[in-house]
Amino acid sequence: MVPEQTSRRHVGVDVVRGLALLSMFVAHAAPFEPGDLLQLSDFLTAALFATLVGVGAGMRPWSGPWGLFSSFLRGLALVVVGLLLEDAGSQVVVILVYLGVLTWVMALLRPAPNWLLAALAVYMGVASPWLQNSWSGEYVDLLIAGNTLQARFLEIVFVGMYYRVTTLMVWAILGMLAARLLLRQGGLGSARRQLGLGAVALSAAAVMFLVLHRGMGRVELEPYSGTIAEIVFNALLALGVLLLGAAATGLVEKGVGWLADMGRMSLTIYSLQILWLAYLGRVVLDGRPDDGWWTFASLVLGAVALAVTWSAVTPSGTPARGPLEAGVDGLVRMATPRR
Repeated sequence: MVPEQTSRRHVGVDVVRGLALLSMFVAHAAPFEPGDLLQLSDFLTAALFATLVGVGAGMRPWSGPWGLFSSFLRGLALVVVGLLLEDAGSQVVVILVYLGVLTWVMALLRPAPNWLLAALAVYMGVASPWLQNSWSGEYVDLLIAGNTLQARFLEIVFVGMYYRVTTLMVWAILGMLAARLLLRQGGLGSARRQLGLGAVALSAAAVMFLVLHRGMGRVELEPYSGTIAEIVFNALLALGVLLLGAAATGLVEKGVGWLADMGRMSLTIYSLQILWLAYLGRVVLDGRPDDGWWTFASLVLGAVALAVTWSAVTPSGTPARGPLEAGVDGLVRMATPRR
C-alpha cells in the first residue's frame, strides 16, 4: 500500500488502488449473502492489493542495496501500522502485516529475470496449498506450547486462515510481470493490448466462476481457502482489473481523478477504515456485526470526501500523497542517501 516511488507516477495504477479500496469496502461492510455476486469482492480484494505490491516493485529496475533498504523500510512501515491496527478491535482481519512481509519478498525478487518469476509463480501456486496443510499441525502445536512468536510466523507465511504470504506471492509476481511487460510501456497500442488481455483474464474468470462456484465442477470455489482453483481465479480477477483499470485511465483520462486521489492515499484510508469500523463495532453497535449499507456508505463517502479534499488542499504540482504515505516517504528519504 506504500508504493515504490517512480520518476513519473502511473495514474492508472493509482486508479486501480482506488478500485481496490472500493472492493475492500464491499468485502468489509456490504451485507451480501453467500453466493451473491458481491462476494466477488472477497476473491478480488486481497489478490488485487498483493498484485499492486508486485506492480510497485516492478515499475522500477533493480537499484542495488539502497533500493533494497528502501523497500525494507516501506515493508516495515506496513508491518508496524498493521500491528497497531490489529489492537484497534475491529471485526476485520488486518492484511497490512502480510503485505509488509510481501514487500520484503518482492524487493528480493526484483533482480530476477521474467522467466524465473513466471516459474516461481507457478511453483508457489501449486505448493502453497500443500505448505498450508503441511505446516498447520506444527502451527497448532506451537500455539498449545505457548510459542506465540513462532506460531505467528507460520501463520503469516504459510497457514493463515485468510491470508498467507505464500499465496500472496503468486499474485504479487503476476503484478511485477505485468508492470515490466505492459505497464511500463506507453502509447495507444499498449493501452489496447492491456484492454485485450484484461478482457481475456476477466472472461476466463467468469467461466471459472460459472463452472466452479455454481456447483458444475468437482472443485469448490471458496474465498480465502488457498486452493489452487481459488489462487488461479483470484489471479485472473486481479490481472483483469489491473489491466482494464490502467488502460481505461490512459484512454479516458477524465472522470477518474477521485479514484486516483483515493489510490494515492490508500494506506491512510485503509487505516482510518479500520479505526472507524472498530468504533462502530465497539461503541455504536456494541459488538453486533458491522455489515450494513449505512456502514458501507459511510466508508465510501468518507473515503471519497477525504481524498478529494486532501487533493484540493495539496499544493499544485505535487502528488497528493496521504499523510501516512508522505510520512513513510519522508522517513525513507532521510534514511537513504540521494543517488
